[in-house]
Amino acid sequence: MSPTESRDGVHDAIAASFRNFDAGIDASLFPAEVDITLHDVDGVTCLEVEDEARRIEGPVVVQLEGYQSADACRQHNVMTWRLMP
Repeated sequence: MSPTESRDGVHDAIAASFRNFDAGIDASLFPAEVDITLHDVDGVTCLEVEDEARRIEGPVVVQLEGYQSADACRQHNVMTWRLMP
């Protein structure tokens, strides 16, 4: 995605990848960051994600907000990833 892309365009492009999920996309701070929040993440998935996705760096940094330990995962979770291009 180009830094000159409109916020609506970024929102729509990312939302298309999460059509089958209960997800919220916040592109209001693009190009600095985009937040993707997944709702009703089950406990097993939460544990897997918390362990592997604390902070991923590359062309885009992906940071998991909250969930500082596996103890934070419950039966139903709301998890937000911050993408920083």
